[in-house]
Amino acid sequence: MKKNLILYALLILILLSGCEGTSTPKLYPGDYSDLYTVAINTMLDSWGAVGGWYSIRINIIEQDAYGRVLFQYYESKVNHCLIISQLTEEQFVYFYPDYNFISSSEDNFSMEQINELKERNDWNMDLNIDKCIRKEITILKEEGNIIKDSKFEAFYYDLYDDEPSFISANYFSKDDYGRSIYTTRSRGKRTVTYSGDDIIIMMFYPDGTYNKEVGYFELTELYNYQDELKQFKERNNWNLPFE
Repeated sequence: MKKNLILYALLILILLSGCEGTSTPKLYPGDYSDLYTVAINTMLDSWGAVGGWYSIRINIIEQDAYGRVLFQYYESKVNHCLIISQLTEEQFVYFYPDYNFISSSEDNFSMEQINELKERNDWNMDLNIDKCIRKEITILKEEGNIIKDSKFEAFYYDLYDDEPSFISANYFSKDDYGRSIYTTRSRGKRTVTYSGDDIIIMMFYPDGTYNKEVGYFELTELYNYQDELKQFKERNNWNLPFE
């Protein structure tokens, strides 16, 4: 009987260890939580998850005379990225919005691309905090506003006539006034953009409502969307107080 109980206990432990979902988010275990925070608030489709199918690599490439950091961020569900962080100060990190990164399907950035990225981020110039956004340093990507799946579906059906085979959503970021942006993937009947999926960026207000006129755009370029994202934020008064 005792032997059977021991075997039973071992079986339970094995089953429990195998039941953890391969996509279950885990805490970022590395040494660069500040840079991790910049990355998950920079890359549209980042999951910020560790474990299972997800792996994260952060490598510091270079630092300038004022403490800016040029680093490489790779996440197995996203692309290769080079990102610049402006400043880490106590529990906060500072970076420029919209143009603080370049991305590619492979790690093959040219010196011209890197130099342009540096120029846009005032590399080796005096720090200008007024140009930055600030985020509290974290080791786990937050979920944002609690938006039910039915909300994403309702938004989709307000935009299109076709019926997708699925809709999944990934939280991106939230502004200081509670607006939140999500990357949604669906498989409809329109021109697909990535791995057979349509990628639609949606913005929700703090109460979960949305504006179907300006609150979305279809992502057509997976590695070069800086201008589109900036214009999208401007149309939606991102980081501005409600009137």
